[in-house]
Parts: sequence; C-alpha cells; structure tokens
Amino acid sequence: MYVMFWSSFACFLLTFIQLHFKLEEPGMNLIIRAKQDCEVYELIPHETFDQDFPISFVQEYVHWLQLSSPPQDADIREIEFRPMRTKWSPSTANWRLKFSKTPQISIMEQGNTLLIDIRSRTFNMILTRLKPLESPDHIHITTTASDGVSLLASLPRYKLSFFLNRSYELESTNFREMIVDANQFTGTMVGLTSQLVLTQEKTANSCLIPIRSAIIPFGLIHTQESLSTHHVTTCVEVPNSSSSVRYFKYDIDTDLGRLIGTTLLSDLFKIYLHASTAYPMPDPLTGRTGTEEALSELNSARCLSFQALAADEHDILCNIAGLVPAHKQHEHHVQSLNWHRVGPLAQHWGFRILVETIVQFDKRLGIFSNDKTPLRVPDYDRHLHERLACRNYHLYAAEYAFFDPTPSHDARYP
Repeated sequence: MYVMFWSSFACFLLTFIQLHFKLEEPGMNLIIRAKQDCEVYELIPHETFDQDFPISFVQEYVHWLQLSSPPQDADIREIEFRPMRTKWSPSTANWRLKFSKTPQISIMEQGNTLLIDIRSRTFNMILTRLKPLESPDHIHITTTASDGVSLLASLPRYKLSFFLNRSYELESTNFREMIVDANQFTGTMVGLTSQLVLTQEKTANSCLIPIRSAIIPFGLIHTQESLSTHHVTTCVEVPNSSSSVRYFKYDIDTDLGRLIGTTLLSDLFKIYLHASTAYPMPDPLTGRTGTEEALSELNSARCLSFQALAADEHDILCNIAGLVPAHKQHEHHVQSLNWHRVGPLAQHWGFRILVETIVQFDKRLGIFSNDKTPLRVPDYDRHLHERLACRNYHLYAAEYAFFDPTPSHDARYP
C-alpha cells in the first residue's frame, strides 16, 4: 500500500499553523489538515461542492472541515467557508455549513442569515422570475429570521438584489419602488429572452400608467430561428465564468413608443437588438418593424452626439454593419452570398451606409486628438452592395430604402 506523510510549520499573519499532508495513492486527492491552537481542520476540495452551491461559494472560498468539535456537538460537523484573502484565519462572520448524520440535515448560515438550497422549491420559484437575466449558478437566495422572515435574492455579478415585499412581489433594492413585472413583454424586440422587465409598484394612484423598465445584459447576441413560433429567438450570451456583467436599463416610453437608453453605447446596443429581432410585422410599442426602428435610430442625431467612439461602441457598429449579407465576387463571374440567421428583411444594406457615416464623422473629429487610432468598417464589394440595394429597395418604404435609383443602374436587355 502506497502511503506518504509529511508535515510542516507555517506562519500566516503572525498566526502559527501546523500543516499535515497525506497521500494514500498516486493520483488520489492530497489530504491536507491544519492545526491551529487546539483546533484541527481538514481542507475540503472545491469540486466536492459542485452543483450543490452557487459558483461563487465554490470558487471564491476555501472550505475547512472542523474535526475538533466540542463533546456536546459530537454529532454535528461544521465546514467553514473562508474567503480566499483570509483562508488561514477563522472567523465567526464567515459562512458555515452545519450538518449531522442523524437526522440528515444541513444548514448554511452566516449569523442570522440562512442560504436557501438551490434544489428547494423556494429557490425554483424565485428562479422562474429571475432566470431571463441570470443563470441559477449565480443567484444567491437568503433568508433572515431576526425580525420576522425576509427573503433576499441577490445577483452578485449584476450587483442587483430583490426582496420579497409584503405583497409577495420581488421588489428591487437598486431601483426604488420597482418590482419584477408579471408581464415580461416590452412591446418590442419580440423574441428576446435575455431581459427582465420591472414595473412601478401599485399605489393609491393606480389609475396612472405605471413606469416600466427593461434590464438587458450587455454581451454577445445569438440569434436562431424558432420553428414553433416562426420567429427568431434572440439571447444575449454572457460567459458563465465572468465575475461581473454589464447591463443597460431602458425605460419603456409608451407615449413616444420607444425604449430610452442612457448612453451612446446603450443606444447602439438597443439598435443592434432591434435589428436582430426584426420581423415583417411592426412591433406594438414602436409601430414599426425592428429593421425600420433600427434604421431610424441609427440615422438620428443621437448617434452623432459624441466626441470620440470608444472600442465597445465601434465593435457594436461593426456588428450592425455585419448584418448586411456578405457578397463576394469569384472567378468566371461567380458570386457568393452569405445570409445571416436573422430575418431576411433585417439584413438591410442601409446599416452599412449609416455605420460608415458615423465612422467617417468620428474620423473627422480625430483631428482634435493626437493619439486617436482611426476606426474603420470591414471592407466589402461596393458594386455588389449597390446592386443589392438596387434590386431590393422597393421592398421598403421610401424613408427606409436608403437608395435613390437612377438611369445609370438600368441594364439593357438584348
């Protein structure tokens, strides 16, 4: 039998700790125990808690099993979750997992705060409201029984949290008097699954139209056709390994029929979403199709109200311009056309025209900055692009055609 033991002494922050190591078989986990004063702890590997806790509790903590329990608690074991920065220092303020064999129960607590099990019915009920915005692995749901029972759902990556109010609604702690709306349809961007709609909590003046907002994460947009609805389904992909997620909050203006952003980047991202979710039928909120709304917004003065384009803004503009089908000229007058997964009417040549106008405007403003790197849109075949507009401009209203046909575009037929 292969068994190896060794031990060492270490000093961390003026605290002396004796470490013992044991390896029973090659390829097996290394057993590590630490003795500090009269307490003995054993290190529990991170993978032990996979699928049992939110990811942050698994990856951002060091887990120590306390082996030297008092006699009166001989049947109760305790695992202390210490933050990485204080992994050698025990503290009563840390999360602790207490469990026993008879009966088989476990409690995750931090003072008076208890963590809700990710497999419980309570967690799944809250998850149904928040999953359009965040994955289950990154949602923390806790309850506090100090002053009555309260429930708090936290989204650490978004720095957002919601509590269960007296009306049993999920109310935001970040946006005052805003609750998760039972109606998650904004009236536009049909098919977008990555959004959370908030509405104003009902008051005595319930006859007034409540304020509604939509929270949409910022990330890569993935679109695919839904065979059941004959409409595209669009989601914003956020890497599961990201420690933080950027998002935009859009106010839903039913009077003007539009979503209101706060920055140029949020407006460009909104335009990209409108274009990606386009459909031949107009959206109820805007009264226009996604393509028409995107073209109108991109052609507005708002998209020229800047001093210099940031890298994220330029990337979004390139993505918008990339919605135009890619034409390539090959030998022997052979051409190839690469269509995207968005609707065919959404792949409008006007996106590239308007994006080039914005990029050229940014280039002219670059004379006021010495270290400004010129931005550009990927090259394309202008002749084929113009012919695409000439063949399809009649499918759109005049204000969205972005093409003025002239006799020079006519061809003589034999």
